[in-house]
Amino acid sequence: NDFKLCSGDTFRWDTKLSSNEYKFKWQDGSTTSYYDITKSGLYFVTVSDKSTNQCYIKSDTVSIIIDNYPDSTTLGPDIIMCSGDKLGLYKGQEETVSYLWYNSSTEPEIVITTPGSYWVIAKNYNGCIKRDTINISIKGTKPVADFIYDNVCIGQGSLFKDKSTVNKVYAGDEINYWLWNFGDGTTANSQDYLKTYTGTGGNYNVKLSIKTIAGCEDVVEKTILVYDIFSKFTTSI
Repeated sequence: NDFKLCSGDTFRWDTKLSSNEYKFKWQDGSTTSYYDITKSGLYFVTVSDKSTNQCYIKSDTVSIIIDNYPDSTTLGPDIIMCSGDKLGLYKGQEETVSYLWYNSSTEPEIVITTPGSYWVIAKNYNGCIKRDTINISIKGTKPVADFIYDNVCIGQGSLFKDKSTVNKVYAGDEINYWLWNFGDGTTANSQDYLKTYTGTGGNYNVKLSIKTIAGCEDVVEKTILVYDIFSKFTTSI
């Protein structure tokens, strides 16, 4: 039989028999009536009575496998973040089935708004538990990326206008970087941009990435429809 044991835990295999009446011999030669298991391996015991009959019985062999989830799961090292960023496990997310954060949230991630110490209790499918704490400093406020645009037609200039915002709480809370990706292989670095699509119409994924002086970032992506009236129009009679 195979059994999982969480790293750091101890399983006591207790025969519940008296040492006055029985003798014990474990797989490693130990002679107590119980055995504390902390490592992976094969475990068994032979029990014999102390009477003149010398009757004995050997247990089944048990295979113990150590689950290293408590050792490998972590929030990561102390970090500098932006107010509004999300915090989650740095390692161990794939194995985790439940969370309990310092604020009673049970979500995989929480939103960080102030500096301080944050802890989480995480559990995996084997019931292994890891409690971890991280100290967070704040360098600025996370901006919110957004933009608007005119009707977009092939061959005609359309204005893509930045509507991003940021709450000015810290010294570096000012947006000073924009990167547009228009979904057709072209990009631009200005706050607003007059874009002309060429070729064929259809859906294009337009992405705007922004960053503040403090280094806080956000991205927004929208699918826009570029109209192609020329493909449906002919100049011939």
